[in-house]
Amino acid sequence: LPCCSVCLGRNPHRTIECAATLTWDGKHDTIAERISKALWTKDGKQLCTAWQQEEGCDSTRHDSRHICS
Repeated sequence: LPCCSVCLGRNPHRTIECAATLTWDGKHDTIAERISKALWTKDGKQLCTAWQQEEGCDSTRHDSRHICS
């Protein structure tokens, strides 16, 4: 299974709806949350999820949204 962008877990769950506030192991606060199925940092920046996919993201309009989780 791919890693969940919110909790970083590989356990089976609906990652598009993950509402975890801690990482899968309960040791760290999460840095992102799902809002209407979009991925947002807790300081209010929407993240691009295309960059994590095999084809990647070639947009030049939102480079700052490509952070490493």
